[in-house]
Amino acid sequence: MQQLIFFLILFPGLITAQQVPQRIPTKITTGNSGTGANIDVKYHRFEWSLNPNEKKNITGSVTTYFITTQDNVKTINFDLNKNSFNNSALIVKYHGKLVSHSFPSFGNMDILNITLPKTLPRSRLDSITISYAGAPPGALGQAEGFQQKEVKGSGTSMIYTLSESYEDKDWWPCKSDMQDKIDSVDFIITTPVEFRAAANGILKKEITSGENKTYYFQHRYPIASYLISVAVAKYNVFDRGTVTIGDTEMPIDYYITIGRGENPVPQLNAMDFVKLELIAFSEKFGDYPFKKEKYGMYEFGWSGGMEHQTFSAMSWRAMSNPGTIAHELMHQWFGNKVTFATWEHLWLAEGFARYGEVFAGELVPSLNIDPVAKRAQIKSAANGKTLMNYECIIPKKYIENSNTLWGSSYGSSVYERGAMVVSMLRTLVGDETFYQACRNYLNDPALAYGTAVTDDLQAHFEKVLDGFDLTPFFDSWVRGNGYPSYSGSNAIKWAPTGNGHISIEITEQIKSNGSNVEYYFTPISLRVQGREGEDTLIVVYDQRGMISKAGNGIDLAKSKKLQINLGFEPKEVTFDPYSLGLANGSAIRIEN
Repeated sequence: MQQLIFFLILFPGLITAQQVPQRIPTKITTGNSGTGANIDVKYHRFEWSLNPNEKKNITGSVTTYFITTQDNVKTINFDLNKNSFNNSALIVKYHGKLVSHSFPSFGNMDILNITLPKTLPRSRLDSITISYAGAPPGALGQAEGFQQKEVKGSGTSMIYTLSESYEDKDWWPCKSDMQDKIDSVDFIITTPVEFRAAANGILKKEITSGENKTYYFQHRYPIASYLISVAVAKYNVFDRGTVTIGDTEMPIDYYITIGRGENPVPQLNAMDFVKLELIAFSEKFGDYPFKKEKYGMYEFGWSGGMEHQTFSAMSWRAMSNPGTIAHELMHQWFGNKVTFATWEHLWLAEGFARYGEVFAGELVPSLNIDPVAKRAQIKSAANGKTLMNYECIIPKKYIENSNTLWGSSYGSSVYERGAMVVSMLRTLVGDETFYQACRNYLNDPALAYGTAVTDDLQAHFEKVLDGFDLTPFFDSWVRGNGYPSYSGSNAIKWAPTGNGHISIEITEQIKSNGSNVEYYFTPISLRVQGREGEDTLIVVYDQRGMISKAGNGIDLAKSKKLQINLGFEPKEVTFDPYSLGLANGSAIRIEN
């Protein structure tokens, strides 16, 4: 509390208490490159001049406020692309005075080392300003960063950014570390008057001066460095009114380039479903995390969508794709409010966002997304030959750079297998328990507006299950690959046992080729239909051949055979007809 008060005194008007959730870092880390080990970043002020009419370039400054986390801090460092910015325009000032800086000459050379003129004690709140200019690198495979492209059909260019996973350093000096979220940012972006800037947060004002216009954006929620985004283009702005989230009226805005026409009705209608999704997702997962600011979408030059905090970037085609719209919105909870602590745990964002497409189909029927068909598509991809041998947790050797990450099959398994893990958790524990666990996870003071790892999610699901150990489940499906089959002689056995009861029996699993799992602890959904038209879904949990009833909490498993009271005489049993899990199989009737 004392640090926050001191911060507010130093920077009046920077923050209002109503707007700022407090980030509670469990530890201060150094990110993938090792920068920022001795500081906790609190605030950035970005001042940039961006002109799509000229050759690609960024000119401006980044002022960073930080708190020292070690004793005797004499040097600090940031991630910054050496090839682009190690030139005469790079100037570093401490309290208005020039200080020395350098880049390594070998190894990871994209590290800006700064020598301070005095030694700082631990817990010192201080600042540094880095002015720079240069041409960020071109796109290389999966690495985008800062790009300039012609907008097809408009005869004009746009500038846009996409920093996931490591390309934030390609266009601004940052501490690239999800675990040290930036508490607050201001954008001051100057462009030629015919262009408009887009950025995270609220547009506070715009000032025209001659042939230029300056846009002032503020964002007052903790944000990971890779989610910082800007775009400059000739945009038409569509104010789509407000959505009520809790007690807050929140604006909805879309930025679409002028080449798309003055009133692109199909895209606007498709995008407006996000209003219904905002309400539905807020009811299930807690209020939209950035409701004091906005939600919007803006057109950019990449081929898909990107969940930039408060303002998702979308390709023109994505703006009419209901799945992409729902996916990027779900990220505002899973990925933005609670961010994966390291790239190994990326599935915590992408798995939930992919399954968000299913949630959208269920919760907003007017979208006409068939949730069963969507799940079947996801299951087929996860169990297909390309992805079946890939886990959700990404090995460290695959997170070295964007191309090793997104160019590998792990860049897909975190979506498809990750989404099916979400589906199986929901199937296993039941809807009421599932949503409660998710809300607890998202609102945990140690995680909310901070970061998490897989163990954090597991702990919250175990807590709502009164301590039931889910380690075998997470080992099977998150840390393990492949899937089991229950077919042929190993099919699920069932039999009516009279008085409206059914007997279910598990025999043996058949593991997929290349499986690294000893035994899959598997939720199995079975559709049971009765002689008089009755129809119900039951869930059993296979725990090393011992089964129990699940789907509304989890019972302890005591034998290979389970008796369940249906309340009607079963006629037919179908194995997982709604693609709720990764297991394949069939169910056969036997004589009791």
